[in-house]
Order: sequence, then C-alpha cells, then structure tokens
Amino acid sequence: MRKLGAALTMLFLMAVSVGILTGAAEGMLPPNGGFEEGVNATVYYWMTHAWDTREGVTEFHWDDTQSYTGQKSVCIVNNEPNDARYKQQIRVKGDTYYRLSCYVKTENVGHDHKGANISVEGIIDTSQDIRGTTDQWTYIEMYGRTGRRQETLTVTVGLGGYGSLNTGKAYFDEVVVEEVTSLPPHIHAVNLFPPEAAATLDRGSNLLTTVISVFALLVAVFLVVTDKGDRPPAAGEHKQKQGPGEEDREQVVDGQPGRKPGLKDWLLILVPVLVYLCFALPRLGTTAVPKTGWQPVKPGESFLVEFGETRSLTRIYYYAGSGEGQFQLEYQDKSGVFRPLITWQQREFYKWNYLDVNAETARLKFTVVQPGAHLLELAFVARDAAGPVGIVGITEQAVDPLSEGAVENLFDEQETIDYRASFLTGTYFDEIYHARTAYEHLKGIEPYETTHPPLGKVLIAAGIALFGMNPFGWRIMGVLFGAGMIPVMYLFAKKIFGGYLLPLTAAFLLIFDFMHFTLSRIATIDVYTTFFILLMYYFMYDYFTRKSYQVGFKESLKPLFWCGLSFGLGVAVKWISLYAGVGLAILFFSAKAIEYFDYRRAKRAKPGGKGKDHWTSRFVPYYINRTFLFCVVVFVLIPAVIYLLSYLPFLMLPGPGHGIKDVISYQKHMYNYHSRLVATHPFASPWWEWPIIRRPIWLYSGQNLPPGVAASIVSMGNPAIWWLGLLALIPALVFAVKKREKSMVVVFIAMAFQYLPWVLVPRLTFIYHFFSTVPFLILAMVYLFQQIIRRYPAAVKGVYLYLGLVGVMFLLFYPVLSGLAVPSSYVQSLRWFKTWFF
Repeated sequence: MRKLGAALTMLFLMAVSVGILTGAAEGMLPPNGGFEEGVNATVYYWMTHAWDTREGVTEFHWDDTQSYTGQKSVCIVNNEPNDARYKQQIRVKGDTYYRLSCYVKTENVGHDHKGANISVEGIIDTSQDIRGTTDQWTYIEMYGRTGRRQETLTVTVGLGGYGSLNTGKAYFDEVVVEEVTSLPPHIHAVNLFPPEAAATLDRGSNLLTTVISVFALLVAVFLVVTDKGDRPPAAGEHKQKQGPGEEDREQVVDGQPGRKPGLKDWLLILVPVLVYLCFALPRLGTTAVPKTGWQPVKPGESFLVEFGETRSLTRIYYYAGSGEGQFQLEYQDKSGVFRPLITWQQREFYKWNYLDVNAETARLKFTVVQPGAHLLELAFVARDAAGPVGIVGITEQAVDPLSEGAVENLFDEQETIDYRASFLTGTYFDEIYHARTAYEHLKGIEPYETTHPPLGKVLIAAGIALFGMNPFGWRIMGVLFGAGMIPVMYLFAKKIFGGYLLPLTAAFLLIFDFMHFTLSRIATIDVYTTFFILLMYYFMYDYFTRKSYQVGFKESLKPLFWCGLSFGLGVAVKWISLYAGVGLAILFFSAKAIEYFDYRRAKRAKPGGKGKDHWTSRFVPYYINRTFLFCVVVFVLIPAVIYLLSYLPFLMLPGPGHGIKDVISYQKHMYNYHSRLVATHPFASPWWEWPIIRRPIWLYSGQNLPPGVAASIVSMGNPAIWWLGLLALIPALVFAVKKREKSMVVVFIAMAFQYLPWVLVPRLTFIYHFFSTVPFLILAMVYLFQQIIRRYPAAVKGVYLYLGLVGVMFLLFYPVLSGLAVPSSYVQSLRWFKTWFF
C-alpha cells in the first residue's frame, strides 16, 4: 500500500506539473503569478536578476504590506540606477498571440528612465512603464507573438530597462500570461523571442547552398563573357588597345581606369581625410584621467582618511583600474565608533563610478576585503560642497610592502574627477574586453580577451604606448585606421572608374557612413580587419584584371605579395578575414584559368610558338608552377608567421602555459566559442536584417544627466547609403553583366564572400558584422552612378544632391553617433522604427 500510495502521489505531482505548464500555455496564471507561495525571502517559481549586482544597489523583497489580491506581492527597490527583475520561464505555443499583464504600484521612481514594467527576457520591448509615485495599483499589459517553433518564454516584471537604468521602489502582483486569438484594435504585437541568428540556421544552410551554387555558376559564365575573347599579344607587344566605350568613359569621368594616381589625386585624397578627422577627433576621449593608483595584495590592508572636521558625505567617486576586488568603508560616528558605511565590488575597467552614501563624519576607514583590483583615484563629496572634500591626512596605514603604488596616489589627481561619468573619461561597450587586453599585452599580464587573435589588441596597445592608458590612447589607432580606409577607397575606385568625381564620391560615402564613424572611434577590432580586407581586394584587383604574362613574371607577383601580406594581417586581427580568403582564391584561380585558355589558344594558333622567347614557352613553368609556389609562400606561410608573431605578447609571459601548444589550444577555444555562442542579447540581429538596418546596436547610454537630456552612441548604417545601396545592387549587377565589366567581378565577389558566409554562422550576430561588406556596397552603387551619368550626363547634378543628402543625414544623426548630449526629445525623433533603440 505504501508503494501504491507513493506511486499515486508521484502521478498526482506529475499531473499537477503538466497541468501548470499546460495552463501557462493556455492562458492560466504562471505558477505563483500572485506571489502567494514562498518561504522566508524566496518566492516559489520566480528568480531575481539585476544588471548591476553590487551589494546595496538593489533589494528584492517578498512583501506582505502591499497586495492587489491575496496577502503578498513582490517589491523591487533600486537604491542606485539599475535594471532589476523577477523572472520565470513558462511554456508557450509557437506562432501564437499572448497578453502579458500585471498590477503595479510605485514609489519615487525616476521620471527620465524606464519605470516599472512587464516584459520578456531577451527583448527590448516592454509594456507601458509606470514612473513617479502611484497611490493605487495600476494595470499594465503588452501583447506579443511567439516564434514559429518557440516553446518557452521568460516573463519578467521589473524596474528599469536595457540602457535605461532607474531608481525607486516598485510593487508587482497578479502576473498573467494569457493566450489570445486576435489583437484589440490599434494594438501592435511585439516579437516574444530574442533575435538570434541561430534561429535562421535551419533555413539558412539550404539557402546558402543554393545561393552559392547559383553564384558560382554566374561567376563562371560572367568570367567567360567578360573575357571578351582576348587573344595574347604578339611577341614583344604588351600594350592593350582601348576597348569600346573607353573613350566615352574618359570624357565622362575625366580619366582612365587603372591609371596611376598623380599629384592631383594625392591632394584630393587629403581633403576627405581631413574632413573625416575634423569629425572623428573631437570628443574622441580625454587624456586627463587618473594615472597613479594603489593595488593591494592582501585582505585586511587598511588606512584612515582624515577630513579634519565633520563633513556630511553624500557620494563617493572612484576610478577603477584593472583587476577585480572588494573594498569596505566605515565611518566614525560621534562616539568614536567605526560603523559600516558601504562595501562594493570593483568589476569595472578604467572608468569613473560613484556610490551614494549618507554619513556625518570626520574620519573614514578603508579596508580591503578582497585584493586584486587596481584603484586609481578616490574622492568624497559632501552636501552643499562645490568640489571633492579635502583630505588633511592619511593615517594608521596597515599596508603590505608588496602592494603596488602608494595609498597617497588615491588622492593626488582630484582634478580629474568626472562627476557625470561618460565615455569621454572611461571605457564603454566591448572596450572592457579589447582595451583591457591591449593594456595587458603592453604590461605583460595574462590576456583577458582570447576569443579573437591578438593583433587587433596589439594595434590598440600601440596607441596606449604613445598616449597613455586613457580613452584617447586606446581609441586613436582606430581613428587612424578609419582615416586610412579613405585613401584606399579613393584609390580602389580610381582603379575601377578612373577620373576624380567617382573616386571622391566613393570616399565621401565611406566618410559619412554611420558605422565607419562609430566603429573607428571605439577601441574594438572591426575597423582593423575591415581595413585589411579592403586592402586585400585592392591588390587582388590588379592581378585579376591584368594578364600576368603581359605585365611580366616579377611584376605580376607584386600584387600577390601585398595581397597575401594584407590577408595575413587581417586574419591575425579577426577570423572574418578568412571569408575574404575564399573570395581571393576564386579570383586568383579564375584569372589563371582565363590565362590558361589564352595559352591553349595561342598554342593552337601557332604550333611550337616562336621559339623559346615566345611567352607560351614560359607560361607553364613561370606563370603556373612558380606562381602557385609563390602563392603558397605569401598566402599560407607568411600569414602563418604573422599569426604566430601576433601571439608574441602571450608567448613572452613568464611561467608555464604560454607555449606554442597553448596557442594551438586557444585556436580550439576560439572555434568553440564562435561556433557555439547561443546566448541572447537584445541587440542581436540575424544576417538578413543588417542591410535594412532593422536593429541597430546601442553602444552607449549616458547616465546621471540632467532631466530631459540624453546622450547615446548607436552603431548602424547611414540609411541614405545602405538602403540606396541595397536597391542599386540588382541594376548594378545587370549593367556589369551586360557591359562585360570584368573589373566589377572583384566587387561582387568581395560582397558575396564578406556577407553570405554569415548565413551559415550559428552564433549570436550583430549588425556590425556587416561592416566589412559596406565598402563594396558603396563601390557597386558608385558603379551604377557611372552608368547613369554615361547615359544622362545631366544626372551628375543628381549625384551632387544625393551626396548632400548623405551629409545631411550624417549631421542629423551626429549626436547619437558621437555621444553628444542633446534634448531627449531630439533623440526620440530619430527613432524612426520600433526596433531602433538608442
């Protein structure tokens, strides 16, 4: 009977569990949606989550003083700006509408950022948010639709939002997730699933196979057609005749494609570079940040801070350096007893942070709870004080002699305090990985970021070595490489189109593309790899469009050498350069195939040739065998050497675990990371969303700003460039095929192999992965301009108007590209679509 009773009990519990999950999918309350069940401070079925996990920032309470129904509710108290939530995963049906609702009550919730709301984990959208103080419970709701194969979602109720941290108190009760058959009038349903690239993998693999196959077939046909039946020149003849339309092209663009740049070109190149620097260098970042600091090595190290008189402390500022650690501050009360003031965990890297406090004291005690963090500056602000509180002395130091620096260093650069900390004085977005690792390479410290090869961080380290460990120092190299892309773009367009107008147009469009601007002003590595990818195709263009047997063996090897060198540097920055390697290989082998057909035709036309001096006698031994051997050197051996050399900062670290075997282990780690990254992110976007700019990525949001003021940095494309470029692709391709433009094969191959491989990438992806495709999108669009101008010369005025539109768009969005503080209403006016968050 006991066994039977246990079995029946188990079956009953399983039935209850199934009923709960089924009920959730059919519109019942999520388990414990009224928050009535729990023990101590634990609410059954619900978990807590906070963006800022420091002690004292947020409090989660299971509350029995406020409730909408029943006896209980949950309460979130954000003592400092935060995004904090209760969350629960429930089962849902795929491709189904749901209404998510709850009741909310608030106290002193800030008015300038996201208030109390209900939402789903992994998405940006929320319900109406409640701010300020509400005396009565307020009903809030949102409607959404699940994905086709979605089985679960995580419902959240919280205070604050992504990039919109808030303070105050919020109560939540009666959470309901209810299936609905249709939407009420004028209601928009949001997507209840995160935008993961992995969701597109199943259909993406089939699509890529089809697209690649068709594309390869088109390339083969295109190459045969664009070869124009070229015949090898007679012995001693090496000049190519001007083809049909070339004279017309000269008249339109005032130049000849492929002609070497002259003095006028170099002067013209200087102009767009200077224009770009005029926008990129101001507000790049300051060099005036704390430089000296103190890094304790043992728990319990301490010292006293003497103010000389009683001060009413309201806030503590500190500039975090490298490493992680925990510190405690105690204040001495009027009776002389030290009482706890605040304990904080340092996890930030090179940026100002602050802690709100409330204490009347003349003396503080600073104690190390957990060593490891490098603290660079410490400052105290008192009520009604215009600046930091003066320190009259540091006493009773109990500091280990092995600690790095001196305690006095924490108070020697008070003039550098940034009371409204911003990107100008600290790191933001992925700089916490790349700038940090660059610093570690420079200082001989174990690298923090190992998911990409080291060269990009080594280049960032070069700027730090020149200008110091400060925002200007870790960003300046990106600006220089961003500036370097402009002359490469001009010269590339010069090779393809000739003249001055169209090369300048290409350079102008690159300058005023939003993504080029933002990614060259942040210490991440995408600008470096894109620069090298552009160089790869720039040099391969020469080899592909000229017959090697016409220019001579040694001369033909020069573009291959520079192309291989660029390839090696690009791969040592980021693996996406390997995609370019596939495109380069297709161009190279296609060029050799065409030359081989020329060789066969020449052999048939003149059996035996004209003796050993005829070019056909040298073709196989030199232009095939030795050229292939040379390519093994420049595209395999040299890149391998460059790649290994990029690990020198790692290989030079002392101790075991820093050898060649460990470098190989890092490659496996990188591959596993990029192939298996399936985490969610609110700004992730699959490959098909990038050209249409469906979901920009929000890099920075200013905090602690005056009411009604906002500061943001968003990375996205200039709509006037990306959208028109997308529309221009098909007509540009049609023109290129119709006119047998062999030069445009390079552009379209580059675009295809910088973009299409992302269809198969299962990991989380973002819009900035499209950056390496953008220069070639611009070249395709400029090619269409050329064709239109040839037919309608007056259309050149339209090009000028279009460039004006591009410039106006850049100026319009400049505040949210540069982090400039402007009225919040202006930023709001730039959010043209619901998926644009910044």
